[in-house]
Amino acid sequence: RVRGKVVKKGLTKKGNIKLVVQKGEDKYGFVIIKSHKADYALAEKLTEGSFVNAEGINKFQTIICTKLKELNRIDRSTQATLT
Repeated sequence: RVRGKVVKKGLTKKGNIKLVVQKGEDKYGFVIIKSHKADYALAEKLTEGSFVNAEGINKFQTIICTKLKELNRIDRSTQATLT
């Protein structure tokens, strides 16, 4: 599960969408398969610089996206301890 910013967007040879999501210093590559209609439609609308929440599974040396959600912004707040 990764919550971050879309750095790069492209197509694979088979027509699937490949997203590179950056969280801090780390970058994760996700592939959205055409058969996942809702996620594929959302990925088509995304632009570089959009914030997303993505979940995936490792298959064949790549991460296949299973859930994709667009975020308005990333909440960086932390829980405060009360004394």
